[in-house]
Amino acid sequence: AKNPGEPARYRAHLAWVLSAHGEIKDLLQLADDKSPLVQVAAIDSLADRGEKTTIDLFFKVLRDDKRSWEMKVSALRGIDRAGDEKVVDTLIEGLGKVKLDEGRLKDDYVKILKKLVGADFESDDPNVWKAAWTAKKAGQDPEKPEGGTVALPTEFFGLKTKSTRIIFLLDHTGSMASPMKAELMPKMDPPAKKPEVATGGKKEPPADVAAREEAAKIKKKYDDKKNETRIDVLKKEFINTLWNLPEKVQFGVVWYEANPQPWKDHLVPATWPNKLEIIRDTDKMQPSGGTNIWGALEHAFKYVEQPQRPDLMQLDKKGNYATLMAGVDTFFLMTDGAHNVGKFVRENAKDPTEACDIPAFVGELRKVHRLRKVIINTVCLGSEAKSPELMSDPKLMQKIAEETGGEFVHIKG
Repeated sequence: AKNPGEPARYRAHLAWVLSAHGEIKDLLQLADDKSPLVQVAAIDSLADRGEKTTIDLFFKVLRDDKRSWEMKVSALRGIDRAGDEKVVDTLIEGLGKVKLDEGRLKDDYVKILKKLVGADFESDDPNVWKAAWTAKKAGQDPEKPEGGTVALPTEFFGLKTKSTRIIFLLDHTGSMASPMKAELMPKMDPPAKKPEVATGGKKEPPADVAAREEAAKIKKKYDDKKNETRIDVLKKEFINTLWNLPEKVQFGVVWYEANPQPWKDHLVPATWPNKLEIIRDTDKMQPSGGTNIWGALEHAFKYVEQPQRPDLMQLDKKGNYATLMAGVDTFFLMTDGAHNVGKFVRENAKDPTEACDIPAFVGELRKVHRLRKVIINTVCLGSEAKSPELMSDPKLMQKIAEETGGEFVHIKG
């Protein structure tokens, strides 16, 4: 594993083997290897060990701007496993230094603080956590802060994330034309014409105003429309998600059926012109084709391995929001059916819902996730249909979420 002459991926797998059988001193050395792959694997293995002697290394990784987000995710996992109340002050300090484009890390910091401080709120404000920790040390119950969280999460079918680097993988297969009457959320009125965030007295750009007003018309059409099919439910929910997407979020969309159809080949900031473009495309989307969930995931992982190119981004001159040196860290994967096209599909399966070789599918996903660390939140839509080919099958979606640390929801109707 220490031999730089061996392939990096091979060395990384050896470092993972050392999780169970190696010496801590060897893993500590590999955690500073020149290869990022080996570093990820070594930090992962140390996190598996969960030994208090490695906590200093984990905090060192978190403070190092040259370390990738995958390494930092593993470091936080190690702190979660090995840390106790002695690390709370350092965690609070670290939370305050998390960058704007590291919303996924904020989520992980907050999860650990909730457990150690014994608080039941989601704030990412370090001052709130300082107050809660002070109360805890004084023998008092931490009080829930007024005003909620500093950063509002992105929400899709009730699943939430504060990540600022997101891909939506959306099923538009033929079965999405099946009837579905589910009403998921109350009608949301469009915001006032003034900007959603403070601009220092500057007037909102006319292009943003025009885009938001046109988007509001499309949104109202779906808010007023009664759901009749699964595609109706998806369009209504996704347009509402886009409507509320903060501008600091960089996002992409992959529509899929038998083949993935990316909206863009790079991430874009959630500006009103960008949101209007995808809202228009969503409005026009029609159901067709079979279900290739693995193909969609395989394509989405390209956004992780090969982050968007800054030269394709439209950022303001001050460089506000993330320039995204890192790739996507969170997926929302939605389907209404069973995986029945592409890899890991059994030939001549008698039951269409059994066409997917779930153990093989999940096994391959586990290999990819071990390095990439992407959280995959999954949504299964619908429950009944006129024929077995159109039945939804939540088993695979639930396994995908479990394997990647995501959440799963089954919307029946």
